[in-house]
Amino acid sequence: MKQNIFFTYILTTIISAGYSQPGTLDPKFASNGVYYDSFSIATNKAALLQSNGKLVLGGYGSEGSQTGFFLKRLTEKGLTDSSFGNYGTKVIDIAFFDEVTSLALQADGKIVAVGSSYLFFVRDEDFKVFYNMNFSITRILPNGDIDSSFGDNGIVQTDFGGVEEAYSVAIQKDGKILVGGSTGALPPSQNVPKFLLVRYLPDGKIDSTFGVKGKVSTIFNSSTDDIIKKVLCLTDGSILVCGTINGARGINDSGDFALAKYLSNGDLDESFGTGGKVTTSMNRTGSLLMDAILLKEGKILTSGVTNYGNDSKIRPVLVQYNTDGSIDSEFGVQGIQEIIFSDGKSEGRSIASQHNGKIIMTSAIGFTNSSAVVVIRLLSNGSIDSSFGVNGRIIQEIGLFDNPTDVLVQEDGKIVVSGDFSEFIGSNIFAARYYGDPTHPLFSKIRRWIHRNILNFTDVNGTATQYNIEQQNSGGGFTTIASLLPNKNNSYSYNISNYTSATANSNFRIKAVYADGSTVYSEVVTEAALMADTKVAISPNPASSIIHIAMQENAIQDGTVYIYDAMGNQVQTQSFAKQTKLSINISSLQQGHYRVVVNSNGIISESNFLKE
Repeated sequence: MKQNIFFTYILTTIISAGYSQPGTLDPKFASNGVYYDSFSIATNKAALLQSNGKLVLGGYGSEGSQTGFFLKRLTEKGLTDSSFGNYGTKVIDIAFFDEVTSLALQADGKIVAVGSSYLFFVRDEDFKVFYNMNFSITRILPNGDIDSSFGDNGIVQTDFGGVEEAYSVAIQKDGKILVGGSTGALPPSQNVPKFLLVRYLPDGKIDSTFGVKGKVSTIFNSSTDDIIKKVLCLTDGSILVCGTINGARGINDSGDFALAKYLSNGDLDESFGTGGKVTTSMNRTGSLLMDAILLKEGKILTSGVTNYGNDSKIRPVLVQYNTDGSIDSEFGVQGIQEIIFSDGKSEGRSIASQHNGKIIMTSAIGFTNSSAVVVIRLLSNGSIDSSFGVNGRIIQEIGLFDNPTDVLVQEDGKIVVSGDFSEFIGSNIFAARYYGDPTHPLFSKIRRWIHRNILNFTDVNGTATQYNIEQQNSGGGFTTIASLLPNKNNSYSYNISNYTSATANSNFRIKAVYADGSTVYSEVVTEAALMADTKVAISPNPASSIIHIAMQENAIQDGTVYIYDAMGNQVQTQSFAKQTKLSINISSLQQGHYRVVVNSNGIISESNFLKE
């Protein structure tokens, strides 16, 4: 009898306590998946993952008499990292009001934190108080101490004589530091912000070779109220900045997405868009760009909010561009994807890309008297990924008013969302970790060979720490009946006849457990399938030196013969091509019982013999 019961399959559902359904909280992080800092009054505007899996959060906060740049580091398990700063916290008081808005990690593990500092002064003629703002930058050692070799004892402030606000930092391959934001004039009534990009040397000094004395200021036609929200370093050394023009602060109703690309010396790259610049108007009542990322193929994905001039219809939006600045018409609807929530107005915030190209976006959804965190997953074409959370999204209530600000994807595929929340007075930081898609690989494959009473399998990943044989009776839950440790041959067997509780209604499956805690299952195998007669003829039996194997139905076949000892260890293999009979020398085998498995183009047959 011929049965094609060799299955190579792609697992499409991952269900376990080890690696659960994408979009569910990871209970191994902090307290049931969420970290709350209820002791520090602080905001969170930025986050980064270090190579050791630790999470650094940055914003504004206080500690003792110090108020200003606020940094908090968590361990890979979501606990306060007492080895960083002062029991996990670092506060740097630079000026009157200092807030971290962006973080970047250098190759040597040092952390660059940027933001803005307020400076107050009095106008003499009428004693009216005006404010000035500077770029503020500090560099932190891996243990949380200030790096005194950077700038002036670890701090750099940049004042070009107006109102300078920093929103994004990026590190070039040569270690130079790019900071993007806006610059405007004083007094405030004359302040018309425009794109500002400044480059610093690794020691914190301004790089005079970049632009005009280290800075580039870009104006889009007659635009007003323009800011850079994201600086991106391209592989060829060029620089991309993304932001909003004509309403960057949400004051006006006519904001547009805007991008500019510069050569390494600060000149506009005229091969990009029109003269190095691109603007996108969504014909709504104002759009605000909040984040941007580079995709693997070099395309540019931006996110933000549209309709912010119409409060009841505020919604997240994503726009994708080709490498030349043109709209990518294959994404969303002609390059633009709006996300509409029927249960509340919502703003798009931060985005990240998974290793498989899926997109993670954070959003804040507003209700009548509260707001909540929303995490959305989209496919690479911009459509909602319904396999994530509930219909592609998660709504997570942290406090009364929740403000998500950043999203990151760990190397193992898990998703970290951070931000701040408040009840009525002050604010506190939070971080939540969700299951995403495991990265080894996204859809793991386990090849399974079924024989009479035998589960025999190999794991093509070859990286599991343990394999559990699980059994289910009469529709109940699966329970582990045996566990196998990995072996160098990456070949495993289990004889279910050893498990006397099996019934005609029993089902079996294999569960692979990986070092990062994720798990992958084989498909379910029925008792009936395991009992199928798939023997080949072996002669002589018993045998002392040579066995002859007759293929099923005497067909001309290609394949491989595997021989296993009584303990399930693979002891011999032999390939064959276009043969109906095969002879194998077994003289090197010890005396005892052996099992022969023949895999011929996916058709599995087996039998036993005795070595004398």
